[in-house]
Amino acid sequence: MEALWMVSVTFLSIGYGDVVPHTYCGRSICLFTGIMGAGCTVLVVAVVARKLELTRAEKHVHNFMMDSHISKRVNTNISLSVALFDIYVK
Repeated sequence: MEALWMVSVTFLSIGYGDVVPHTYCGRSICLFTGIMGAGCTVLVVAVVARKLELTRAEKHVHNFMMDSHISKRVNTNISLSVALFDIYVK
């Protein structure tokens, strides 16, 4: 039973400090509290990740802006290359 207590405390990142419950009821309450804490953390992370996620329309706008930025850069590089070639040929 001590090994199960140690595994669950380590898994839930509660730690194994100086103050520990000695009864089975105390350990059960401690484990329940740890599991609820981990569950709340999971929910908060899921909500924040969902809020940070781009919508479909935002993804289209982002991709369009990136494509136009890349095409401008390519056109600038091509025109610069043509101008340098013209100077080299003359």
